[in-house]
Amino acid sequence: MLARTTTLATLFVGLVVCGTSRSQQAPRAVEFSADRTEMIRRGERFLKRYTGAVVIRFGHGEWLTADEATYDSDGRNISIAGSVVMQDSGRILRADRVQYLFRDNPRAGGHPLVVLLGRVALIDNARRLNADRAEYRSHADSLAAFGNVVAKDSSRTVTADTLLLKADGNRFVAMGRVVLEDTVENVTVRAGYYSFDGADSIGVIAREPTLVRGAGDTAVTVRADSMMLNVTGRKGSAWGTVRIEKGQMTAECDSLALDDNQGTIALFGRPHAVQKRQDDSTSTVDHLWGDRILLELEQSKITRILVDGSARTSSARSDCRGGSGPERWATGSKMVFHVKNDEVREVVVWGQARSRYEPDFEDARESGTNEAAGDTIRVTFRDGKPVRVRLTGGVHGLYVQNTAHRTDTAQYAVAPDKRRGG
Repeated sequence: MLARTTTLATLFVGLVVCGTSRSQQAPRAVEFSADRTEMIRRGERFLKRYTGAVVIRFGHGEWLTADEATYDSDGRNISIAGSVVMQDSGRILRADRVQYLFRDNPRAGGHPLVVLLGRVALIDNARRLNADRAEYRSHADSLAAFGNVVAKDSSRTVTADTLLLKADGNRFVAMGRVVLEDTVENVTVRAGYYSFDGADSIGVIAREPTLVRGAGDTAVTVRADSMMLNVTGRKGSAWGTVRIEKGQMTAECDSLALDDNQGTIALFGRPHAVQKRQDDSTSTVDHLWGDRILLELEQSKITRILVDGSARTSSARSDCRGGSGPERWATGSKMVFHVKNDEVREVVVWGQARSRYEPDFEDARESGTNEAAGDTIRVTFRDGKPVRVRLTGGVHGLYVQNTAHRTDTAQYAVAPDKRRGG
């Protein structure tokens, strides 16, 4: 007979259907009451049909109401229809139809099985789950929901084609067109597969997962082959072909590690970041490479960028006529970018540091190209332009005057204190 219904599951970041489990009970009598009762014959079997205000009781706090029910003692099942409501200690299950299979029914697999069909809903104190169809197994503390599945609590919504919920350990698996939306964290996850285990608060996302945090120009989008989230630890990782997008910035790498506690995002596997900028007459594309790139954030804004191992940055600019623009680059074993209000304020390059700077289009007539090398190069920026350059350790500089305004076009090296910005 029907055992005590229990917890269904915990959804990602606290989407929970609460309850307590209980060991399987011995068979007990099922009590029926209705406005009308009749015996009907179906083939070689005699069935008992109940119609009108049907109530089926399975034990204390466990009961079911419907418009009609048919009990097949030989087939070991009850067919229930018409605004079916099943209640267990304050938790409610609703459906258009229910098929209850006793434990000795061949289709039940040795334990009672409740099959809910049509406009399925689960409701408790603060949550609701809807689906086209569901299978409930009280002995295993589990529910499998199928077709247009939607699970909600006060701030989170999960939709999927299939949702398998396991209460002991707070586990669930969502499959097929999975979407998780968290209005508190302002996070949306889309994937073909998502699983969560409440024992360690670990969520695994696979099958073309996409995570979006924030909205509009401040939104950060991460795509990868697979992702993993530690909910309570506030950490996450992504691997495979990882792509990050934020406004006009994109980055690609082999793997990514997120630590909300430290406010960092680390990119591994020869990461490459690209930033595009556009104004009325020119467009600029900035590149950044390294063996590792570490982003430090405060309130979702980047404050510092650290690049380790074979660090390189370059900037290419072109005008509206398609003409090539100034060449600017820097290399070293390590770089640090100090950022404020989304603008780079200072760049420091260490370890065999080298740089090349050509002037903007509007400055080209009165300026020249500056190349520099040293143990350390420190560049200060204002409004996107360098205003001070400082070099230390084994300094060497080369300054090339613009040839359009010189009769002497030879390149010449100058002492560091005579270089522009030195």
